[in-house]
Amino acid sequence: MESDDSSSPRRASSKSYLRPSRSLQLVEQSSRSKLAVERLSELTINELKIHSIGLVGREKETKTLQSCLTSMMDQKVAEDKNETEMNETTIGISKVKKELVFIKGFSGVGKTSLARTIKRKVGSIRGGYYVEGKFDLNEGKDQPYSGIAKAYCELIQELHTNNRDMLLEIGEKLCELIGSEVEPLTYLIPELELALGEFSTSSYSDEGNIDGMQERWKYSFRVLTRLLTSYVKPLVIVIDDLQWADKASLDLIETLITDSRNINPLMIIGCYRSNEVDETSDLAKSIQSLEEKKSQFGFNITGIEVESCGTSEVNEMIVKMMDADDEESTRDLADLCFQRTLGNPFFVIEFMSMLQRADMIQFNIGTMKWSYDVSVIEGATFSTSNVAELLKSRMEQMPADVKLLLQVAACLGPTFRVSILETL
Repeated sequence: MESDDSSSPRRASSKSYLRPSRSLQLVEQSSRSKLAVERLSELTINELKIHSIGLVGREKETKTLQSCLTSMMDQKVAEDKNETEMNETTIGISKVKKELVFIKGFSGVGKTSLARTIKRKVGSIRGGYYVEGKFDLNEGKDQPYSGIAKAYCELIQELHTNNRDMLLEIGEKLCELIGSEVEPLTYLIPELELALGEFSTSSYSDEGNIDGMQERWKYSFRVLTRLLTSYVKPLVIVIDDLQWADKASLDLIETLITDSRNINPLMIIGCYRSNEVDETSDLAKSIQSLEEKKSQFGFNITGIEVESCGTSEVNEMIVKMMDADDEESTRDLADLCFQRTLGNPFFVIEFMSMLQRADMIQFNIGTMKWSYDVSVIEGATFSTSNVAELLKSRMEQMPADVKLLLQVAACLGPTFRVSILETL
């Protein structure tokens, strides 16, 4: 009997453990809810899906660019089929059409993004490479060929990673062809040292004689490009911000695209801000000169203009960012967004991101949808005619140390290593 009495409280205790009190249940439910919220946050479900936007409203431009690549590759296939029939008199005369494409438009409309639409296609072709270079406003005439050299640096780095033996073979042939001229070339393309192996040298210094070197550099670039394109097929070079290119760089582009001794496929895509180029600029004159020479030297030249998006395209972007069920649900927000951004894709993204940071658009985890009040957004942004002013206002509100950091970073150019910034 004593054992039964003594066991009763144990059973009661066990029962109370298995069935927690109502208050404990509420605490556990609250903890689970908080954990659920944290996990949802980790999944970024409550963030605008900016990376899912893609290229909106550029179907015609994309098709044109794809056609240029296809045209070049079709010529290459035809050349390969007839290669065995070529005699010595035809060697050295370009049979493959080179493609030169100029993509123009205002800043932020997606010129570079358009160029990148062929990157995957080029990468899927065995031996094909797509590389990019970019001119910087601060480089000016003190660093000729800088935007082009950056693209070549990227190509050499990729070859060094993917096929080091082939790169060394290219370097050896380059030294045989241009001899000591390889030294000043490495001044412009430091990564070229990776291709030189035992021929490596770093003794060259420009000594302020840049003007006298330009013809020699053009010759070396021409030979290097012939070599690279004989191994890399096709080679697509994208050069951004051409509106800031120096005249020597524009002349070099003409030299490469008109090189009739280069029988290999080459595609050069130049992107520039149309609102910063007029008919008296070096770039406009260079494009006109190339138009006049395309028949003589057998290359195609194509111009593509990228304009701002319309309201329907802006709405499509917002639908993708919000993962909305239909386009009508965001139509009012898209109309207001178009008024504030004038359809500039970059500004649209910045405007929507700003609205999220200001909690003017919020993600409701209960309904799994975004909610907002257009009248509130319109009133809060009424004082600014466009998102550029909003961005300026946002930067002015940054802490002093952050603004100083941005100023220092701007001095380093459009791209830089964080480690460099940390040492300053």
